[in-house]
Amino acid sequence: MKSQIERQLQVALSIPRAAADRSSTPLIPTSIATLPPFDFLDPPEGITDPYFLFYDGSGDGLGGCGFASFEQIDGVFFRLSDRWGPVICDSNDPYNLGAETASNNTAELSAFGEALLSAAFELDDWTTRGLVFCYDSTYSIGAGTGAYRPQENLTLINTIKSIWSIFNVDAFPVFGLKVKSHLNQPQNEYVDGLADLGAEGVHCPHARLVITADCLAAVSRIRQAENLNFQPLPPDDSLLIIDPTLSHTDIVSQFYQQLVTADKSVLDVVQSFLPRTKPARQYINSRCLQLLDQRKSAFQLNLMYSYEFLKEKHEGKRNVRKMILSALR
Repeated sequence: MKSQIERQLQVALSIPRAAADRSSTPLIPTSIATLPPFDFLDPPEGITDPYFLFYDGSGDGLGGCGFASFEQIDGVFFRLSDRWGPVICDSNDPYNLGAETASNNTAELSAFGEALLSAAFELDDWTTRGLVFCYDSTYSIGAGTGAYRPQENLTLINTIKSIWSIFNVDAFPVFGLKVKSHLNQPQNEYVDGLADLGAEGVHCPHARLVITADCLAAVSRIRQAENLNFQPLPPDDSLLIIDPTLSHTDIVSQFYQQLVTADKSVLDVVQSFLPRTKPARQYINSRCLQLLDQRKSAFQLNLMYSYEFLKEKHEGKRNVRKMILSALR
C-alpha cells in the first residue's frame, strides 16, 4: 500500500516541474469532435449573427471546389467573400491539401478544407460571433471532423482534421447545418456553381495566397497556444512546493503530510492541472423533440387510414362477388 502511494505521489510531484518548464510540456491537440447542429428556430443562447460558410465540390472535369461566407441580417443572406478552384492533385504544388485524385469526394473534402482555412485566418471574430458550416455532403463533414473513418484519401483527410482541430466545438460556437442538394437553396446553388467553375479551370482572382505548409504551421502554433493556456502554472502558495534538498523518502513523507493536513487527495492535485472544458451542448433541443412526436403521430394516422382504406376495398370486392354469384344462380 505504501509503495503504491509513493508511485502516485511521484506522478503528482512530476507535474509542477513540467508545468514550470514549458519546453517540456507535451503538445496536446484539441480533441476532434463532430459538429453540433444549428437550429434557426431555436438558436443557441447569445448567438444572434453567426457567419455561414457554404461549400461544395464537383467531380466533373478537373474536379472543383468552392465556398462562400455569408452573414444574415433580418433573415436575408449577404455574401461576404467567396473562392473557387480545381482540386490540386500534384503533391509538389505548394497549395495542395493532400488530394491525390480528382473525384467528387476529394472535391468535397478540398472545399471543406479551404473553407476551414478561410474561417480560421480571415474571419477574425468567429470565436465570439459564431460559425455555421453549411454542407450537402455528409462524407466531407464526417471524414473531415473525424466522425467517419474512411480508408481512402487519408492524406487529404488528415490535413483537414489537423485544421479542424482548432475549431473546438466545446469551447467555441461552431455548428453545422445540413442542406439538401438540388432543391434550389440559393446559397447552396451558388457554391455549387463555384465548384463547377473550379472544375472547368476558371481562374479565381482572389485565390488563397498563403501556401499550405505555412497555414499548417500557423494551425500548429494556435494549437500550442491553446495547450499552454489550459495548463496554468501552480500558484506561489501551492502545496506542491517541496524542498529539493530532501531525500526521496523525506519528499514523499512531507508531500503526503501536506495532503493530509489540507484534506486533499492525490487525485485532487492531479485533476487541478487538467484542462477544464465547457460541457458539450445537447444535440437534441425541445423543438426537435416536438417534431419527432408530430412525425410519430402522422405515421400512426397514415397506418390507420391505410387500414381503413384496405378494409373498405376488401368489403367492396366481397360485395361484388356476392352480386355475381346471385346473378349466376
